Amino acid sequence: MELIPGVYETLVSAAIEKKLTALPADKYFVKKVDIDSAESCKMLSDYLAEVVCEILKNYFREQTSSKQISAQVEVVNRVLQFIESEWKDEEVITSDYKLSEKSKLQFLRGIYNKVGYTESQIEERSKNHPISGYRVSSLFTGGNDISIDDEIKRDIQTADQIDFVVSFIKFEGLRLIYQYLKDFLTQPSAKLRILTTTYMGATDPKAIRKLFELKEIGNVEIRASFNTNQERLHAKAYIFSRNNGFDTAYIGSSNLSRSALTKGLEWNMRVTSIENSHIINKTKATFDSYWNSEDFEAIDTEERLIAFEKAIREQHGQGSRDSEETQYLIRFERKTHQIKVLEKLQYERSQIKSYKNLVIAATGTGKTAISAFDFKDYNKIIQRTKNRRARILFVAHREKILKQARATFRSVMVDANFGEIWTGRISPGSRSNIDHLFITIQTLNNNWDTFERLGKEYYDYIVIDEVHHSQAGSYREIFKRFTPEIFVGLTATPERMDGKEIKPDFNNRFAAEIRLQEALDQRLLSPFDYFCITDDSVDLSMVPCKGDAYDKSILQSLYKAQNTQRFSLIQRALDNYVTNPYECKAVCFCAGIEHAEMMADMFNKSGYKAVSVTSRNSADIDRVSSMLARGEINYLCVSDILNEGIDIPEIDTVLFLRPTESLTVFLQQLGRGLRLADGKTCLTVLDFVAQANKSYNYERRFRALVGKSMKSISHEIQTGFKFLPRGCSITMERQAQEYILQNIKNAIFNKRRLIQEVAGFEHNTGLNLSLRNFLENFSLDIRTVYKTPGSWARLKQLAGITVPTFNPNSKYTELLEGGLARLYHINSYDYLNFLKTLLNNNFTVSPKNDRERKFAKIFYYTMWLNPLDKLNKEYAKSFNSIEDVITSLKDQAWIVEELQTLIDIKIESLSKTTRWFDVADGSEIELYGCYSADEIHLLLEDKPGRWQVLGTQYNKDKKFAMVFVTLNKSDKEYSPSTLYEDYAISQSQFHWQSMNKIQEQSEEGQRIINQKENGWKYILFVRDSKTDEFGNTNGYYCLGMMEFNSSHGECPMNVVWDMHEPIPGFILESAKAV
Repeated sequence: MELIPGVYETLVSAAIEKKLTALPADKYFVKKVDIDSAESCKMLSDYLAEVVCEILKNYFREQTSSKQISAQVEVVNRVLQFIESEWKDEEVITSDYKLSEKSKLQFLRGIYNKVGYTESQIEERSKNHPISGYRVSSLFTGGNDISIDDEIKRDIQTADQIDFVVSFIKFEGLRLIYQYLKDFLTQPSAKLRILTTTYMGATDPKAIRKLFELKEIGNVEIRASFNTNQERLHAKAYIFSRNNGFDTAYIGSSNLSRSALTKGLEWNMRVTSIENSHIINKTKATFDSYWNSEDFEAIDTEERLIAFEKAIREQHGQGSRDSEETQYLIRFERKTHQIKVLEKLQYERSQIKSYKNLVIAATGTGKTAISAFDFKDYNKIIQRTKNRRARILFVAHREKILKQARATFRSVMVDANFGEIWTGRISPGSRSNIDHLFITIQTLNNNWDTFERLGKEYYDYIVIDEVHHSQAGSYREIFKRFTPEIFVGLTATPERMDGKEIKPDFNNRFAAEIRLQEALDQRLLSPFDYFCITDDSVDLSMVPCKGDAYDKSILQSLYKAQNTQRFSLIQRALDNYVTNPYECKAVCFCAGIEHAEMMADMFNKSGYKAVSVTSRNSADIDRVSSMLARGEINYLCVSDILNEGIDIPEIDTVLFLRPTESLTVFLQQLGRGLRLADGKTCLTVLDFVAQANKSYNYERRFRALVGKSMKSISHEIQTGFKFLPRGCSITMERQAQEYILQNIKNAIFNKRRLIQEVAGFEHNTGLNLSLRNFLENFSLDIRTVYKTPGSWARLKQLAGITVPTFNPNSKYTELLEGGLARLYHINSYDYLNFLKTLLNNNFTVSPKNDRERKFAKIFYYTMWLNPLDKLNKEYAKSFNSIEDVITSLKDQAWIVEELQTLIDIKIESLSKTTRWFDVADGSEIELYGCYSADEIHLLLEDKPGRWQVLGTQYNKDKKFAMVFVTLNKSDKEYSPSTLYEDYAISQSQFHWQSMNKIQEQSEEGQRIINQKENGWKYILFVRDSKTDEFGNTNGYYCLGMMEFNSSHGECPMNVVWDMHEPIPGFILESAKAV
C-alpha cells in the first residue's frame, strides 16, 4: 500500500509501520486510534480474509481452473488445520469447517423438498435464482445491466418471508410482480408484510385492494401510516428473508411503481447477509421497529381498507376530512415519550403519594393525550373499585383547546360521545350530564353555584391545561373548591404569566417532563438548523455577568454604540443562511426595550417588515402575532415577551441577538419556533456569538440540544455533533466556535476549578458550605465530585478545609470513595430506604427479613468489593463479620454527609415504580430495578458473580438463566457491526443474539428453543452502554421474565423473546432499532 496524505481505516501491518516510520516527522502528522473491542473481531477477520484472498489470487493464477481451485481449497484447509493445532488447549475445533475433498470444485446451491413435485418441477425450481447470487452485493442503476424487476421476481421465488416498505404503491408496478407474490403465498410458511403510507395520496387504492385480496391465499399483513403530518415515510426497501440465513434486500430510491422498477433512473443497492450482514440486520430491525410502531395502522378489515382509500382521496382533495364529531376514528397509541411520562405519574402516586402532578412539555408534544391515557388507566381502577366511571373536569382558557382536548379523549377512550363542552357559547347537552366536562376557566368562575351543589369531591380527576396562563386567583379557586383524588397540571413552562411559580400548587414537584431531545427525536417538533455566527462587533468578556445574566443596561449600551456595524453583520447572516430574508417569519430576541425598538427600526429602514413588542405595548402581542403568522410582517423584535405563553407555529426563523439569560429561557425562546406547521421544513436559528464573560455558560445550552452523548460538549463541537436529535444540525463559524470552546474550557469544572469554588464558596455565595448547597448552586451532578478528586471530603481537604477522620493518603479511604461512586446507579426505593435507616441507626445492621439481609450484603460488596478475609489481609483490618465492617463506618464521620446527600438525591430522582417478583426457591429481584452484575448474583444466588459478564449465565440448580445485554457494545459511541444484535422490537418483544458458538442443536440452543416445555426461566438484564459519561460502570435494568417466541440462524442464534412485562419507556427509547 502506498501511503499518501489522506484518511485511513486500516490495521497497521509491519510493512505499513515501516513506511510510517520513514515519513518525515516535521512534514507529516500520523494519527492512530485504539481498535474498538466491539469491532475488533470483524476488523481482524476482514484483514485476514483480504490477506488470504491476495495469496489465493496471486499464487495460483497460472494453473487450469480445476487445478487452481483444488490448490486454493488445499490452502484454506491447511490454514484451518493450523488454527486447530495452535489453539487445541482452548478446544478450538475446525474439522467441521474444512472444505470437502469430495466436492471441492463445487458449492451448495440449494436443497429442495421432493414431496409433492415431479422431477421436472424440481429441476425447474432449482434453476430459479437471482442472477446476482446470494453472496455479493450489487448496485442497480436503471441502465443496461440486470433489470431490477426481473431480479426481484427471482428473489420472490426463493424467499421464505418478504417485507416491503415503500412510500407509495402503483397498480402498474404491483402487477409486474403480482403473480409471483400469489405463487409465493401458496407455500405453507410464506409470509408477506407491507408498510406504506397515505402521503400525498400517491398510492393507487386499487393496488392496496389487490394486495388485500391476497389474504385469501396466504399470510399477508398490510400496515399504513395515516399521520403524514408527522410520519413522512420515504424509505424504499424490499427485504427477502430465508430460513437458512441467505437474506437479501434492495435498498434505494424505487417505490413500487412501473417506472421505478423498469425504465426509471433509479439507484438501488441489493445487499446480501453474507457480505453485508450488519446492513441486513439494520434493515430488518428498522422494518420491525416501524412495523410495531403506533404510527402504522393495520389494514386488516374491509372497514380499515375503506378508511385507507378515503384517506388517499382526501390527500388528493377529493373528499372531505372527518368532522370533529367523528375524529374518534383516529387511532391513538401510546408513544414512547408518553409511556415514560405515564410511568413517572404512576411512580409519583404509588411511591411519593403525590396526587397533584405537574407535567411540563412543549406545545405540540401530546400533553393532552398523556392526560387522556392517564385518565383511561385511572378510570379502570375506579370502575373496578367503585363500580362506576371516573368523573373528570378538564379546564382550559380557550374554547378551541377544549374542542381539541375532547376529540383526543374521545379517541383514547374509544367513545364518540365522551364529554361535554361548556363555554360562553356552548352549553352541555340537555340529555347529558357533566360527569366528563370540558370547561373554560371563565365559565367555571361564572358558575360556581352549580359546582357547589355537586360537592368538593364530585370530580375524581381534574386537568388544568396551560396552567401557566392563570391570572392571580383565577385558578386558585379550583384548588380551594375541589378536592379530587388527582390533580394534573399541563404546561409548556413552569412559570406563571403573573410571574409567580406554579410549582407550589403541585406539591413543589415536577412530576414529569418531556425533554427537548425526546420531542425532536419523536418528530413532535420541527427540526432545527442552528448556526453560530461570529459577532466581532462587541466584546462581552468584561461586561458584568451573574450566572448567565449580563447587566442589561450595559448590554443595550454596547449594542446601541455598535448598531450600524452589527446590523450589517445580521444582514450578512440572513443572506448566508435564510432562504429568503424578505419572506421569512422570524422572532428576534433582544436585550431590552430600547434594543428591540432599535432593531425593528433598523429592519424597517433596510426594507424589511418588522414590529417590536415589549412591555410598553404588550397588549398588541396577539394582533402582531397574527400579522407575523400571515406574513404581513417578517420580523418580530421582542424583549422577554415571548419566553412563554404565545403560540405561533408559523415561526421559521429565530435570531438570538443577545446572550440568553438562562438555560430555561433559552429553551423557551427556542421552543417558540419549534412548532410544526404546514409547509415548514425546519427552524433556522441564528445565534450571534461574541467573546463571552468567563462565567457565562455555553456548555449547558449545547448539552440540552445534544442529548445522549457520553462525550464532553467540547468533543461534540470539535467532531461535528454526532448525537443531535434526528433532522437537526449545528454549524459554527470558525471564530464563533473558538469563542465557545474557550468559554467552555474556562467554565468546565475540572479539579482546579472545583477546589477554587469550594475555597471561596461561603464568601462568594453567602451559603453554608455543604455538598448539597455546592451541587445545587453550580447545577452539578454529584458524579462530577466522584470523578475528580474522588469525594466531597477530599475536595474540601484539597481546598484547605480540615475534614475530621478523613485520611487522604490511605488506600482504605480510596476504597470507600470508590464505593460511594459505585452506589450511584441504585434506583430501588426499598434499598435506598434501607440505607437511610442504616445511616439513621449509626450503621448498626439489624435486618428484619431475608431481603434486608441481602441488602446489607449488597452494600458491603459495593463499598468494600472483597470477601472478608481478603479485605482484612489487603487493608490490615481485623473484622469478624460483614456487619462489623458496615458498623465501622460510624467512625468515618466524613462519609456520613456524602452518603446522606447521595441517598436523598437518588430518592428525589426516582421516577419508575419497581416491583419484586419471585424467580425460584426464594430468589427474588425487582422488576425494572438497576443493579451491577455482582448485585444481581447476590440477590438471586446470595453470592457475588466475580467473572466477566458475557451473554447468558445459568443457575442449573434452580433452572433460571440471567441474560445480560449491553445495547451499545462499543468502547466508543457507535459500532456498525454490533448495533443491531440486541434490540427491542416493541414494548412486548426483544431481539437477542446469542454467543457465536451456540448452535440450534447444542444443549444451550435446545434449552432456549424448548424453554416453554423444559421449565427454564429466562430473565433479561439490559444496559445502554458499558460506562456512563463520568466513566462509571453502568448497572443493568431488570426487564423481567421472557418466553421463547422464535429463532433463526445459528452461531450465533437470533432469538425473539416475548416479555412478561412491558419494556419501560426509558429503556425503549434507547433499545429500539430506530
